[in-house]
Amino acid sequence: MKTGGLAVSLAALAAALAAGCTPGTTSDLPLTSATSSPLEPYWTLAYGAAQDYAARDRLLEAAFQKRIAACVREEGFEYQIEEGRYVQEETPPAVAPGTMEYRALYGYGISSGELSGAGAAGPGTDDPNMAIRESLSAEGRAAYDLALGGEETVDADGVINRSGGCYDLAWDAVYGGAAFTGGLRWEGLLEEMTSLGDRAAASAEMAKVNGDWSACMRGKSFGALGGPDDATALADERSRSGAADAVEFEVRLAVADLECQQEVDYQVRSDQILYSLEEEFVDARKADLESWAQEAKEELAALTG
Repeated sequence: MKTGGLAVSLAALAAALAAGCTPGTTSDLPLTSATSSPLEPYWTLAYGAAQDYAARDRLLEAAFQKRIAACVREEGFEYQIEEGRYVQEETPPAVAPGTMEYRALYGYGISSGELSGAGAAGPGTDDPNMAIRESLSAEGRAAYDLALGGEETVDADGVINRSGGCYDLAWDAVYGGAAFTGGLRWEGLLEEMTSLGDRAAASAEMAKVNGDWSACMRGKSFGALGGPDDATALADERSRSGAADAVEFEVRLAVADLECQQEVDYQVRSDQILYSLEEEFVDARKADLESWAQEAKEELAALTG
């Protein structure tokens, strides 16, 4: 079965210079006037605005559940739709992750367990369909499992898998296969779109941004770090080692990381690098982007309508 990305004040500038940091200037940035992602309008047309994702996901789950139910019932079994089982409402954290307040308390939330502990709070995990299954005879349960999960196979490690049943058929119809992509028709376009982030990360301009951040971190006694991802990885490594000071170390590291990101205008500069590539891409593929986004919008409407 399938399972299911500051302006620097005079005081900050003085602190940055004292720490050996060099905040980015306009001359460091690729030439683009974009202040938001040039691809955002196309993603929004295709999938809706970010603030609407939760509602969209609930509609998709409902479509998924309805397809499972229809398929299982066609096989002669009862199936109770339980919307909210796979997509649950999240309880907003008391302190927003990523903020300085959060980092001063929990670092990245790794060693403290805050990161893994931030989960969804919603309906219970008891599946009402288990009761339906358990009410069947042994032969009936086997047939039910086949209808819902598909044929059973055992891999080389002895792990039992099922595929081809109603669950997989519903998943492919709603979440997999051609859903949201227009099938293979837009595969190349989507791959190019998603590669822009990798191109930005590997660019000489981004190396300069990371170099400025790294110099700032060295001034705060955190050396040998190539970028913020390295800082997170270091915190994770320290946590996994079981070190007694893992939480305290992570808090100091995470706070220093964010201070340096602010001091070198890390987010603004990295955004501009990516937006410059996106702008070029939009100019070259505007017609294709409009066609893909409209097609994806129609597919989503068809799935959730």
